[in-house]
Amino acid sequence: MAFRRTHALAVAALAGLTLVAAGSALAHAPPAGLHVELPAAAAVDALPPATPGEEHSYDWPLRPFDRPHPLRGGFGDPRFGRVQRNFHFGVDIPAPDWTPVYAVAAGTVYLEPDHVDVLTHVAVRHSSGFSYWHILPAVHEHAFVRRHALLGVVSPTWHHLHFGEFRGGSWLNPLRPGALTPSAAPTRPQIQELSVAPADDGTGSDRVDVIVDAFAAPRAPPPPPWQDARVVPALIRWRLLAGTTPISGWREVVDFRNFIPPNRLFGDVYAPGTASNAPNRAGHYLFYLARDWDPDTLPPGTYVVQVQVVGSRGAVATAGAELSVAGTPTAVHAAVPG
Repeated sequence: MAFRRTHALAVAALAGLTLVAAGSALAHAPPAGLHVELPAAAAVDALPPATPGEEHSYDWPLRPFDRPHPLRGGFGDPRFGRVQRNFHFGVDIPAPDWTPVYAVAAGTVYLEPDHVDVLTHVAVRHSSGFSYWHILPAVHEHAFVRRHALLGVVSPTWHHLHFGEFRGGSWLNPLRPGALTPSAAPTRPQIQELSVAPADDGTGSDRVDVIVDAFAAPRAPPPPPWQDARVVPALIRWRLLAGTTPISGWREVVDFRNFIPPNRLFGDVYAPGTASNAPNRAGHYLFYLARDWDPDTLPPGTYVVQVQVVGSRGAVATAGAELSVAGTPTAVHAAVPG
């Protein structure tokens, strides 16, 4: 892809965790002591702080309760409806139709269309509890149920249970430490690609989008046709380096470890080309590191974009790519090894 501008952003892949070899030369080295403020991440700025307090673990809503089950969808995954794009607010557990579904904690039943909520704490707009979607209920409205009580069965045609947790009116990630136990946290997250492209703002400006292609594989592959399913990382962040020296703080792009952003920010998190998991097709997750960014604010020189993606139980993958400000127009697309 040719880049139309008076100077170029050249992006070259760098293998492994060491982004720039010690002592390597930087063409047009940035001034010493430079500090850069990266573009704001609207999605993270809108997130509420993590809820303080002690976590209470719970087991699985399907038998066996004490064994991790495969997942075909994770917390924060992109979902595309007929009229709206959504962040997935729970986990999807594959299960045959008519599979019994059980309460993970005691509480009061509230029947909703296509799902059953069991509230452990009731308050106006700030209730807490668990949500079980795509089931045919076997309980009555406002009944009190105990842990492991039968709630219903997986509804025909859905082939899975969507399970969610909410606290104080906000959805929480069931895969965070101290929650769903034993863990089914995905394997180490992977970074597929870093790319820089002209921003599609229709003005022909020099502004660019910086995008990372990243995912995490479920710990155990779900059964066909969802065997290729992927989930999103729990945290994505990035910063700029001059050589091996950070010249910016970490800028969080999105943090799914506890909460999800409001759906109106979907387009600020996911870039075009993003796709959900589908039968016999893996999801494709493209995240904006920076959107509509003007790097002309940087002094001429060679930098390194360093990106980290973190799994829901803390596993980290790191990669980097060179970013040259000034020079001649060139390609601005590079794969990240591994």
